[in-house]
Amino acid sequence: MRVASVHKRLMSDVPTGEAQFDRVCRKVTELANARAIHLESPADEMTLARFESDFSVRLPSRFRSFLLHVSRCAPGPGGSLLSSDRFTEAIEAEAVSCLSTNFALDPHREFADYGSSEPAAGAISIADGEELVLLPLNGLDRGKVIYFHPGTRSAAWQWIASPLRKASFLDWYDKWLDFALSGREAWFPGAWATLGTERELVNELGRPQSPEALRGILRGLISLGAPTPATLRAVDTIFATSELEVRATALELLARHHHIDTETVAAELNNTSVVVRLAAVRQLWRDQSRTASVRLARALDDRDPSVVELTLIAFSARNELTVDHLARVSRSNSAELHANLRSRIASELRAFPSTNTQDLLGLYLQDKAAEVRIAAAHSLGRFGAAGAARLEAALTLEPSTRVRSVIEQAIKRAHTRS
Repeated sequence: MRVASVHKRLMSDVPTGEAQFDRVCRKVTELANARAIHLESPADEMTLARFESDFSVRLPSRFRSFLLHVSRCAPGPGGSLLSSDRFTEAIEAEAVSCLSTNFALDPHREFADYGSSEPAAGAISIADGEELVLLPLNGLDRGKVIYFHPGTRSAAWQWIASPLRKASFLDWYDKWLDFALSGREAWFPGAWATLGTERELVNELGRPQSPEALRGILRGLISLGAPTPATLRAVDTIFATSELEVRATALELLARHHHIDTETVAAELNNTSVVVRLAAVRQLWRDQSRTASVRLARALDDRDPSVVELTLIAFSARNELTVDHLARVSRSNSAELHANLRSRIASELRAFPSTNTQDLLGLYLQDKAAEVRIAAAHSLGRFGAAGAARLEAALTLEPSTRVRSVIEQAIKRAHTRS
């Protein structure tokens, strides 16, 4: 039996007068047909009532109606939404035992602020993955969607325009279906960005917003793809007038769509904000012009190691990294102060088998940081007999057992290349 005919029967009991609910139902049917997948039947009242009784909770009304009238396990992030028998499987046991408590998770609080309590208590998981999609069952934010990363204990509400608000289940799922139906499911931004149509998001740009809200709206526009000229003009205004981190996000959007010239992007390398300078490096990285390459080299002298390291990565990705770039950075204060940057230089030098390169790697074999010495050993292991000679000399002086083991393995690789 075709999915559409099955779903026609299911929709006979859908609450009427709910435009969003009806729209979501149609999209679910369309997606199931497009993917030729079996749409699971709705949940039954007894199953949901049993869950609610077992945990002394009541599911949010629109979410409950969706399960009862559309599907107990509809298509969703990671393949499908979670059915009622899986609402608690990804949540800590302490949180499962406290489903009836008020949901108190706040993205602006540190994990330590919760003391011995479980921050995700009072919510079920409706989609699984690296980040859980939670739906609070109690408290002021009942029925709103929040993302929670169990590993880092970080959280972020899903926002939607317009008006700007925390997204309900239907708000969130309606937008996910739009991305899935357009073949852009992988671009669905989740809590990284505010959801909405281009027109809705641009409307929000014209209203007073916090910097955090503006960044979310701009990221929402980035996730949608090619903006209209009117949208780009609105973002121009944001770029010219907003605080630094908002300016960085606006720069990303404008540069992606070639609405800002290379020299304007390069000028942001002098910005006092590291966030803005990183954004400028990322945009110059995308710009394949010779001018962008020349301007990008200025970032090698940046005082912040994260900017310098990203610049090296950019040159490497563009196949334009040279030994002169690496030598220039090796002489900088950033490299002198930050072992991660010296490790990056030592790793990249393996692509340049010259005597000068070996001399520099020889110095890194004596570095005070073990990770730098390890990176230098790996690189010298690619340089045959000359590399082996330097490694053997360093081995006798190496104080760390772990580094000595790496050097020994590198010597063996070097001899096989002789």
